[in-house]
Amino acid sequence: MRSPRGEGKLAITSANSNTKTAQQLSASASSSSVEPRAPVRSVDQLFTTLQDLYAGRDSGQSNYSFDLTRQEYQSLQTWVSEDRELGRWYEEKVRFDWEPPVSLESKGLYVLRTPSSHRRAYFVAQVKSIINRRVETLVDRRHTPEQVKIADALKNVQQRDSPNITLRTIGSLKTKNKTRPDTYQPFGTKAPDAAFYHQIGDILPTLVVEISFSQPQKAFKALAHRYIIGSMHEIGCFIGFNLPSKQGSDKIAAATQEIQSQEVATVSIWRRHIRREGDRQINSLTCNLTAAPFASTSEAVCQSHLELRLSDFLPKQFSNTLLSNDTKIEIPFSELREALGNAESTPDLSELSPALALETSSGSTIWDSGEEPLSEESPAPREREFTAPEQITDRNPSSMGQDWEGQKHLRA
Repeated sequence: MRSPRGEGKLAITSANSNTKTAQQLSASASSSSVEPRAPVRSVDQLFTTLQDLYAGRDSGQSNYSFDLTRQEYQSLQTWVSEDRELGRWYEEKVRFDWEPPVSLESKGLYVLRTPSSHRRAYFVAQVKSIINRRVETLVDRRHTPEQVKIADALKNVQQRDSPNITLRTIGSLKTKNKTRPDTYQPFGTKAPDAAFYHQIGDILPTLVVEISFSQPQKAFKALAHRYIIGSMHEIGCFIGFNLPSKQGSDKIAAATQEIQSQEVATVSIWRRHIRREGDRQINSLTCNLTAAPFASTSEAVCQSHLELRLSDFLPKQFSNTLLSNDTKIEIPFSELREALGNAESTPDLSELSPALALETSSGSTIWDSGEEPLSEESPAPREREFTAPEQITDRNPSSMGQDWEGQKHLRA
């Protein structure tokens, strides 16, 4: 494999040499306002890191952060597409977040997520399996007309692996904020740990899951906002698992200036929310479950359950109209606790090289831009609305002339 930066210019070196200059982020952080990000010397370092990971040389760092211009990002895409095996590996195995630059003169943030630790990957697989089993049970249950209706609604739901999905940046939406004509915010990319799709929606998932370690609640709130608002409500449900960190938790806590509980595993749920203010429709999101503990070394956990809804798996155009009574899908916390225990006790088999493993709509609709500050969190499940830090709007309103259905041209 050769870097597009020129022959002989890029030597394949160990990713360990990049550790000091590549900022280590927490496992699922999505906003630079949560963790500080360090600049890197050049895009060459990103090419080197990818080559190291492809060859199986992993420094053990969970994430790498790179400041890239739009041209450098396009150069990266060209580079990986020119090598068949590398391109296949990049598409199937590499997970990354891309926040494009806010202006023509600035740089965007590319966060490369290295292959998941065995513990994380196993827990993700367990969660996906638990949710899939619940869905399959409802699909197979066809004894009454209502059950048949539910089964037909869920039979086209599927979970997909390695889903890099494309989202609008918040600034490209029509919001309550004033227009900034000097800005430029097109589409970005996110890589959830798990994503569930419905055949009708297909382009974007309806439900996403993120696993993180020892993160402040505000990081999950910002991530939920990025998915739900950035997808223009195509993604209707975000589930965030916050697990105690085995290593590096002290550095994360110091960086965020927040005291972390390293012994409690929690889960939170955000969903899309629509409210009316006079003749205006405000599209926002609501937190239905806030940092509910499901596993702890002290056993001081909530003996409750994770409640999903039929509407969480359906496209937005059907989620509120298909059924008069939204069916609940309950997952006991004891089952999540067992899944986490299995993940922690399973031997690590991750030494194989990854190269071997192979305008929005009508003028009456406004998107919540996140002007309100985040209120103090409570561990009790309850419904609450959240917003994200103030964003800015696109300098090219004509690019947003399409309605929400225009989202269907986006491919992950």
